Amino acid sequence: MTIKDIAKQAGVSIGTVDRVLHNRGRVSVETARRIRAIVKESGYKPNMYASTLSSSRHYTLAALTPRHDQDGGFWELPAKGLLRAETELEQFSIHVVRYEFDRYSEDSFRQEAERIIADRPDGLIIAPVLPSPARRLIDALKGNIPYVLFDSNLPETTALAFIGQDSYCSGILAGKLMKLLSPNPDTCVIIQSVIPDVHITGRINGFLSQYADDEKPPLVIEEHIEDRNVCTKFMDTLLSQRPEVEGIFVTNASCHRVAEYLEQRFPQGSPIKVIGYDLIPPNKECLKRGYIDFIISQRPERQGFEAVYTLYRKLVLKREPSSRIVMPLDILTKENVDFYR
Repeated sequence: MTIKDIAKQAGVSIGTVDRVLHNRGRVSVETARRIRAIVKESGYKPNMYASTLSSSRHYTLAALTPRHDQDGGFWELPAKGLLRAETELEQFSIHVVRYEFDRYSEDSFRQEAERIIADRPDGLIIAPVLPSPARRLIDALKGNIPYVLFDSNLPETTALAFIGQDSYCSGILAGKLMKLLSPNPDTCVIIQSVIPDVHITGRINGFLSQYADDEKPPLVIEEHIEDRNVCTKFMDTLLSQRPEVEGIFVTNASCHRVAEYLEQRFPQGSPIKVIGYDLIPPNKECLKRGYIDFIISQRPERQGFEAVYTLYRKLVLKREPSSRIVMPLDILTKENVDFYR
C-alpha cells in the first residue's frame, strides 16, 4: 500500500493524504477520518527513509568531551565512533561538531559549554567527567535541547539516554580478577588517577565490594599519574613505603604509566600485577609485553557511535530511543588482544 493507493481508495489527492499523515494543513474531519481508517486497515507505514531524504532540514549535534590528547589518547576512541556515525548518516544531513575541554579545569568546561549554548545545536552529546559543571550546563539547556550522556552517567538528570558500561559491575569484575592474581588484600593498591566522577567511584566501590569481609581492604590512593614524571615519583614512594605491594588496580586508561615504570624497574618481568581500563595503544603494548595483566574494555568507539544514532532516532525518525545502552565488559589479555575488534 502506497500513498497513491490510499489517495485512490479515499477519492482524494495525494497531497490531501500527505497532510493527514503529517498533521499539517486543513482537511475536513470526514475526509481525515476516512483516510485514517484506510491507513489503519491496510497497516500502512510511512517510509521514514524516503521522507527524511526529501526533507531539507540539517541537524547539528554538539559533542562535548575532554581533549583528545588526555587520558593517554582515550578520547580519540569515542571520537572515531562519532565520525563513523556522522559519515553513515551524512545523507540525512547530520553534522557533528566537537568541543573539547581540559578535564582538569572546570573553567575550560564552562567556556566550551557557553560556546555550545551560543551555537544552539539540535542535540548534545556529553562526557560528564566533571559532574558539577556538567549539571550546570544541563540546567542551562532548560529542556530545550535533547542530550545524551556517555562514558559516565549523571543520575537524576533528564538525559535522553546513557551509553556506557556498568561501572560498579566493572569494578566487581576487576576485583575478582585481582583476587585471582593477588589474593591478599594487604598487598593490593587502587590508584584513582583522575578527579572522581560517578563512573570512577562506581569502579572503586565495585572493586572494594570483593574485599568486604577482609579486615584490611585495599588502599585507595588519589594520584594523577597521567604525567610520566608524577607517576615515577609516586611509584618510587609507594614501593619504598609499601614494598609488599603485589597488585595495582588503576581506575582509568592511565595504567600504562604504571606498567612502563614497572618495566624499567623490573626489566626481566614484574612481580606486581596490574589491572586497568581501555585499549589505547600504549596500554595494548604494555599488555602484550606482560606488564599489564588484564585490560577491561568499555568499547568507547561504539559509545560515540551509539550516541549519534540515539539523537538521530529522536530528532530525525521521531522515535523514542532506548534510555540505557550498556556496553559489554570485555576482558583483554596478551593472548587475545590481537583478535579483539
